[in-house]
Amino acid sequence: ILDVCRIDPARGQERPGGDAMGKVLDARLQAPPDGVQVWSSCIEGQQSYESISGGVFLQSLCAVMADLRQAGSQEPSSPIPIGLMAKLVNIELDRLLAPLKWKQTSRLSGKEKENGAPPNPEEPTQVVTILPPPVDGGAAPMELIKGILDELNQVPLTRVSRSGAKDSKLDESKLPAFSAKALEAFKADYASLEELKKDAGKHPLRVAVLDAAKVMQENAEKFSMRETFAGASNAQVKTQIKKEQEQPGKAELFLKEALEELKKAGEKRDQETSKRWQANYDYVLARLLARLVYVTEYNFALAQIRTDNLPEPPDGKKTGYRLGSRAKVSVTESFAKDWVKEMKRTWDKIVNEYPETPWAIIAQRERMTVLGLEWRATKE
Repeated sequence: ILDVCRIDPARGQERPGGDAMGKVLDARLQAPPDGVQVWSSCIEGQQSYESISGGVFLQSLCAVMADLRQAGSQEPSSPIPIGLMAKLVNIELDRLLAPLKWKQTSRLSGKEKENGAPPNPEEPTQVVTILPPPVDGGAAPMELIKGILDELNQVPLTRVSRSGAKDSKLDESKLPAFSAKALEAFKADYASLEELKKDAGKHPLRVAVLDAAKVMQENAEKFSMRETFAGASNAQVKTQIKKEQEQPGKAELFLKEALEELKKAGEKRDQETSKRWQANYDYVLARLLARLVYVTEYNFALAQIRTDNLPEPPDGKKTGYRLGSRAKVSVTESFAKDWVKEMKRTWDKIVNEYPETPWAIIAQRERMTVLGLEWRATKE
């Protein structure tokens, strides 16, 4: 059962993966091996919709399973009625999505293997865990990985996912094993970050990186971004929104100053003897640029409320707006475009210059993060 091409229309795509199903994937899902059935949540040209309650396909599947349980118990020797379930799920999908004028059709492909053996309750069940192959030359010690991530965790996420704070820290247990040989050049030559701060004159680049991280941390703690807007955009509301714009406006100012200081220190980046802190500098620079773009986008989104520039829904009916993601940045000023270009170049640089390291793995993920924002009309 494949619930793929997921999309929350109100939020948009925060990362790639929510595009409509293409021809290649659609064709492969319709040609499973003999004896295998594939049930996909949508078909070519469609997406698998999400709502506040989660995936609509999974909601429909759970509803159908509950109805079948109430209808009567199934004999252990009987095959799972997948064909019937697929038909009932599509009826439920139409019921839920038709009022929104959305279309999603699940599809069952392939046939169950004929003359299968009956269930044997006495047959033992054996679970085999297949571990990944060992890292060539041995894995780097977990203590080294944790030390690197502790430094990277000085920088808050550019944007918090819907799962919230539980995803706000990088966790060494969720990363792949790294080669000890690849990370040999990234070992720490100091006991603690406090030690570096006390000797700022000796390590100006490192201290500049920590200062920039501190600015971003303070920035993330001082204000939260609204996700919704409802009601009329009258004079009183516009005054309130103008007040709200003060925080992202100040944040943008402080972030710009931090960027200038970081780049000034970066003029002597090549004189830094630690490859670890060269990587930290590149990482913090990319994150700082990303945060600047995102805060500027948010400020622009608030300005759209004040200027009566909110989009009208196609049918003219709405209950409010939700701030959703979009791939393209809305702010058209040249400075914002320059930030985006430099940010992308820096993420690419990290991936290429520090392969097989935590910096490269994180950069691959971060360069997929969507920073554009737009208001989307919502309905009940």
